[in-house]
Amino acid sequence: GSSVFSDAIARNEIGYLPQQTQVQRDFPATVWEVVLSGCLNRSGLRPFYTKAQKQTAEEWIARLDITDLKKRSYRALSGGQQQRVLLARALCATKKLIVLDEPMAGLDPQGRRKLSKLVASLKTAGTSIIEITHSMEEAARADRIAFLNDGKLVALREPRGLFRHKDELEACGLGIPEALEFAQRTASELGEPLTLDELAERICKGVGLWR
Repeated sequence: GSSVFSDAIARNEIGYLPQQTQVQRDFPATVWEVVLSGCLNRSGLRPFYTKAQKQTAEEWIARLDITDLKKRSYRALSGGQQQRVLLARALCATKKLIVLDEPMAGLDPQGRRKLSKLVASLKTAGTSIIEITHSMEEAARADRIAFLNDGKLVALREPRGLFRHKDELEACGLGIPEALEFAQRTASELGEPLTLDELAERICKGVGLWR
């Protein structure tokens, strides 16, 4: 393939949250040092961080609710805490575009919910987000899904349009979101919920718990 660049966004305006290896999880640095290192993307040849860069790091640490972790060793944190630290680091690099590589990997259900809410809030605030995931539940939250198989683009559709092609997905070893699978199996009047939150809301409305 080839890389296509646009004047709309520069290389140093892209933040990246990587999928971690065990070696990276054991990185010997403080939370503050890890977050602040996100500013290196735009530092050029300057050997020191500027006051503005330190302020940016402080702001993202506060917004992601990790102020109490600031002086702690990164490798002593839980998986969910580490992901929030890395997200703060990525956001120090840019507010325009964030690339998330399997951000939910290794997180417990509570950690996944918290990170999903953080990502949703960033999207609402105007940050563009590209997430790489094998989770159909996570993919269902996107505006558009680029479905790749063996490195080739199979489809680029809105979630509802893509998940109507269940057989095509299963042929590639994937499926549809659990909420949609449940609604189809029960043959109920739940419509086509794509996320578990949406399914719960429709069930509660159906039994008169929500109005």
